[in-house]
Amino acid sequence: MVRRTRIIVWTSFARVSRTSIFSYWNKRNKSKTYSKKLNILFQESLMQLTVFPESSIKSNNQNIRLKIASHFEII
Repeated sequence: MVRRTRIIVWTSFARVSRTSIFSYWNKRNKSKTYSKKLNILFQESLMQLTVFPESSIKSNNQNIRLKIASHFEII
């Protein structure tokens, strides 16, 4: 079986949003522990998408899919 390699492309908006999410939780909890757990969750979800892209939800656009990680959406 041949696996196709997928590339995850982060937009500048996505990078800023991720940083804002981590910053919010760092300030709210006065600790980086939850942010680190979220980062691991995001990375695991993205790894799953690279291996099994069909495990995500289809959108109206053919090239865009939606993955739910906890209470966050990865588009």
